Amino acid sequence: MKVKILTLMGLLALSLNADASISRKDKRCQIDDKLTASQAKARNDWARQCGHISRATYNDYMYNQDGTMKSTPNYNSYHKQYDFYSWFKAPTNAGASCNLGQYTEALTCTVLADTSLPREQLQRCEDFRLQSFIENRITAYDYEYLKATEQVPLFSSRTHKMIGYYSCSEYN
Repeated sequence: MKVKILTLMGLLALSLNADASISRKDKRCQIDDKLTASQAKARNDWARQCGHISRATYNDYMYNQDGTMKSTPNYNSYHKQYDFYSWFKAPTNAGASCNLGQYTEALTCTVLADTSLPREQLQRCEDFRLQSFIENRITAYDYEYLKATEQVPLFSSRTHKMIGYYSCSEYN
């Protein structure tokens, strides 16, 4: 029991530092400013209404080539020019103020697919990720990234090293 508590405390300490290892774009889009498809649509409606994106950009963000609505639309996250770390969470409400202030630069994000997996499946994925981390098969960065994106590591059967990752929906 004591070993498990120490391991979990170590994992918590590493996870606090792991944010620095996740790419800035991934952290912003998949953690800090993560939106659902309906929130992305509302943000795009706001941006279009305010003139922050063109009609062509709006259509590209929201619709597939055949004119059907994307299940994982794109949206913008705004930051200050030359300062990626200074950003604000733009509105997801078309009636909000259009003022961007100094946050004039945009980063294009994509909504992550909604897996809607059963809780048991998500728990099995988490158990596998955590066990892989405890056994030093993945880094704290890998653990945090895979957890945030609901994926599990893929190991080589020959070298036993991580060679990629895949969705929890495909994990058995």
